Amino acid sequence: MEGWFEAIILDVCPKHVFKLRYRDYPDDPIITRHVSRLALMMQLDAATSA
Repeated sequence: MEGWFEAIILDVCPKHVFKLRYRDYPDDPIITRHVSRLALMMQLDAATSA
């Protein structure tokens, strides 16, 4: 699958692995991805309050 899909981080596991749920597909199974496979985006409200 190519492209990108926004996901919600559910948990951070050992060895830099994240448990995720696709934002637009909440009924899809939870997935796990290593941090090197992710493009993390900062929340807008967190960026403006820093």
